[in-house]
Amino acid sequence: MIWLKKTTGISLTIVLLLTAALLVALTAAHPLGAGDHTYYQAFVESLARGQLDLSIPGFHGSDLFAVPWYWISHSPIAQIDALLIWACLLPLLGFLAGRAIYKSNFEGVLLAVIIAMMPFISFVGFRGWTGPAYWGLMLLSIILIRRFPVFAGLALALAILTKPFAVVLIPLLLVLS
Repeated sequence: MIWLKKTTGISLTIVLLLTAALLVALTAAHPLGAGDHTYYQAFVESLARGQLDLSIPGFHGSDLFAVPWYWISHSPIAQIDALLIWACLLPLLGFLAGRAIYKSNFEGVLLAVIIAMMPFISFVGFRGWTGPAYWGLMLLSIILIRRFPVFAGLALALAILTKPFAVVLIPLLLVLS
């Protein structure tokens, strides 16, 4: 595994293969909005019309990313589509976060594999649940904390707006900064 620690190209190739495998798995399934998806989609459509409707229940931090797609597609599942895009980004974000924490390509690939192989993170997006975006925003805040702390704070704020449990990430971010 020494070769993996020194070679970023091999590491990125592995991450690309993980992403491709995840993409194949994601395209083999069909979205089925359930539970809170109706609230999240209603919030996306409200924002797309230029209205901030805070009477819609739920935590909507990750719904902001679905608005541009809704403007383009007017899809009734734009929120799910955005979550599936986040799911495809998880292996890369996992690699970069692992490398940011441990300063090693090997640990970056290991975290990318762990995250990509946990279906309860990526596949819940098919139901409209915000897991992929939540994880993506948390990983993004870890990646950005050293070089761009303001953007890391923004990513963390959106993660907290998605699921308030993200506040537990604050001590790690303070140690990494």
